[in-house]
Amino acid sequence: MIKLVNRNILKHAGLLVTVAMILVLTGSCAFAFSFDVKGTDVQVGGAIKAMLAYDIDNLNDNTNAPYQGDIFNPYTVVLDNDPSKKDKKDDFRFIARESLLFVKTASKFKTSVINTHIEGDFYGTSDVNGGGGYETWSNQYSFRIRHAYGMITEGNHTLLAGQTWTTYMDLPGLTPVMDFNGDVGSPFARQTMLRYTYSFAKGNNLTVAVENPDRGFTGAPSGTPAANFINTGTSETQFPDLIVKYWFGGSWGHIAPSFVVQQYKLNEEEATSFGAQINGHLNISKHMLYFGGMYGDGLGRYGGLGVLSGAGLTADGDIELVPFWGAYLGTKLHITDAWKFIAGVGYSETDKDAFEGSDAVLTRNANETTRSLRTFFTYNPNPSLEYAFGVVYGDREVMDGREGDGTRVQGYAKFLF
Repeated sequence: MIKLVNRNILKHAGLLVTVAMILVLTGSCAFAFSFDVKGTDVQVGGAIKAMLAYDIDNLNDNTNAPYQGDIFNPYTVVLDNDPSKKDKKDDFRFIARESLLFVKTASKFKTSVINTHIEGDFYGTSDVNGGGGYETWSNQYSFRIRHAYGMITEGNHTLLAGQTWTTYMDLPGLTPVMDFNGDVGSPFARQTMLRYTYSFAKGNNLTVAVENPDRGFTGAPSGTPAANFINTGTSETQFPDLIVKYWFGGSWGHIAPSFVVQQYKLNEEEATSFGAQINGHLNISKHMLYFGGMYGDGLGRYGGLGVLSGAGLTADGDIELVPFWGAYLGTKLHITDAWKFIAGVGYSETDKDAFEGSDAVLTRNANETTRSLRTFFTYNPNPSLEYAFGVVYGDREVMDGREGDGTRVQGYAKFLF
């Protein structure tokens, strides 16, 4: 059962309030700017984000490059009595790695508009300390690409090429979060693609995309204590992922069903998987309700925040798809123009048939169920400045019944420019 109150939170409340006040007192306004270059509008901007993170009874794994535990992932919280994680304990840290920079352009022609967007943050793998960066004296981390794409719009037609959020995601339908990780049960991926969108009318469009596939197995190799798969085998990618999404929206909110088709080829064995989901949000006066659910036989990385692959090889070498489903629900309440309260819950489940029986492909270490809960407040004294403070909780149960949970108290000051 999710533990909403943890006495350790109260134990450290004084420290957390003090840090939060420091963030508030150091606030200042930022600025934005744009300029014209031979008819092309150029915007340069980004955000500086100073975030605190206090883990309670959960491991901050600073060896897991490139994130080093700076992102809270419910799919990987430490299991109880795990002998390989002896230092499951409280941990405090400040980070600024979610700061980002972007350059956008917009060029207008007689019948079309071309937009470009390139953006990066500092969650790249560092060249030092085994990819982990140095906190001891310089806190150096590498810059990485988040988005890099061009888009041409002509009439009702839009064509995008480059890297951005997968078409299977629905950003306006996702509950806002404090760090870069989403709720359990929601998709999360950025990748290179070719995407075509036809707009029937305002708030009504159909999108078809072919996107970069990734059949790699996650986790440790088979035969090691931490392995998630019985036999990792050798994976190949011969065809792109195909994704179709329909968007219907208006002043009431929106709803967006989407579908993904993937091909798996492992050790000469082949299988085709299908996944479906529906996401959306509702506007209720000034407040918002977010919702989503998905299911797939072989949904894999689209459903598990990069933790679960969608197919594996049985002990006999046959390919088997892994059934997965998840759902989430969230809300954003506008207390005042400056203050908002956000809460979200998520749940996901992997079919245990992938662990039991003659067709099993998962080991005892693979997740069976995972849950998440987050609540936080945001404060925007002006459009260029945002503060936030709240709690995120996650727990999971693996295939053999072992369980684990963790809590993180977070806060940040974000300056937009």
